[in-house]
Formats: sequence, structure tokens, C-alpha cells
Amino acid sequence: MLGDDLRKLGVFYLGGGWVGFFVDSDKMSMNAAAILFATGVLCYGYGLYLDYKITNASEDEEDHK
Repeated sequence: MLGDDLRKLGVFYLGGGWVGFFVDSDKMSMNAAAILFATGVLCYGYGLYLDYKITNASEDEEDHK
């Protein structure tokens, strides 16, 4: 489902942001690492929200039958 995929993408971005913070190299600036990390948090959070909404929508349909 879309929520699961967004959570996986969010974890990937979170990992990239952590690597950018802690691995000392010239390839990624601290600003880029912070943006990548924040994007990961947003993707993961939105994925959780979508899973919640889809789960509740399917439970509401079952209650109305």
C-alpha cells in the first residue's frame, strides 16, 4: 500500500540524513543532511497517517454492513 511505501521511503531518507550528519565528507553539506532528514520525517509521518486513515475507513465499511 501507499502508506507502507512512504514509510519505507521515509526510513531511507532518515538514514541518508543521519549519514550526512555523522560521516565527515565533502559530498554532503549539513544543510542537505538536515533537509534529507526532515523529508524522511515527513514521509514517514504521512505514511503512518495514510495507514491509519485506510485502516479506519475499512473498519467503518465493515461496521455499516
